[in-house]
Amino acid sequence: MIVKFLVASFFLTGLSIAAHAESVVITSKANDKTEKLEEKDLADLYSGEKSRLPSKAIARLCKRSDEKTRKEFYDSIGKSENEAEANKAKQLATGRGDKVANQKPVSDTKTAIQYVTVNADGGVCYVSKQEYDALSPEDKKLVKVVYTK
Repeated sequence: MIVKFLVASFFLTGLSIAAHAESVVITSKANDKTEKLEEKDLADLYSGEKSRLPSKAIARLCKRSDEKTRKEFYDSIGKSENEAEANKAKQLATGRGDKVANQKPVSDTKTAIQYVTVNADGGVCYVSKQEYDALSPEDKKLVKVVYTK
């Protein structure tokens, strides 16, 4: 009986850990003005509340095409993608569309790195922790982590 309980507990704990994947937000290593972004900064940027980084640079955001990576990211900033999209639509409808940062679709980690390095002053993109950990040392030299959860 105790063995069954321990096995079941271990199995369920493992599932809850696996269900809580981490997101990593990266910018260009050349961006010397943005050292850290908070959860609220990212929620405001991705929901259209703000279009500028705390450094005042115009945010150039990515939008990952992989649904799982997007969901993990939005979960990490305390919003659903639907909430963020609805808020952006509201901003546009009420004439405050200048606060909505455009989001460039990117398909994979390599494209995310290219995007933030090309947009060195304001490029912001998210990848999963597993994707970040799998980057080559050369790729890691191009980016810096400004948020993880």
